[in-house]
Amino acid sequence: MGHAAATGAGIILIVGLAGPLTVFAQKAPAARQIDIKTISARFVQIKRLKILNRPLISKGRFFFKAPDSIRWEYVSPVRSVLILKNGTARRFVFAGGKFVKDKSFRAETVSVTVGEMKNWLSGRMEHSRLFKVKRVSSAPVRLRLTPKDKRMTAFIQRVEITFGPKTGVAQRVDIIESQTAATAIEFRDVTINGPLPAKIFERPN
Repeated sequence: MGHAAATGAGIILIVGLAGPLTVFAQKAPAARQIDIKTISARFVQIKRLKILNRPLISKGRFFFKAPDSIRWEYVSPVRSVLILKNGTARRFVFAGGKFVKDKSFRAETVSVTVGEMKNWLSGRMEHSRLFKVKRVSSAPVRLRLTPKDKRMTAFIQRVEITFGPKTGVAQRVDIIESQTAATAIEFRDVTINGPLPAKIFERPN
């Protein structure tokens, strides 16, 4: 997989992972950093393809613990878990009544966007290597991200992030991959700085 292709695939992952972590001031264009130690949330992912009569809907859970532990888990219709910890990414799929390591998982797809994720987590999206960032709405706050590398537009044309009016936390991420494909991720029941057991970021049972 070429760099642009890997980055494009990784961005689809990163906007899902980092979406609930990016917090912006409601009255200023610039982002502001807040002290986030943990986050938990539910999400609904809606994938629309022109060739399908109905969208593909997946549901799951998201967990983050500073500085770099992340769990992105799909619970339906197909169960899988992606865990990032200590700079290492692993993916597990549910088969035969248990979770097994996904040997086909390409960790480099994640690693090429680790630096970008750090910018998102720290609220410094203006420092993005991969995207041009523009505020397109103030009520609610909505940002539009477009790829700087034209080659990436073959995999992702733009990303739009809508923030909650009260919390300032991203509540919806729309990923426009092409004229015939788009993915929306909606975050629900977001809890910031609540307790999280350490086992959440270990291999699932």
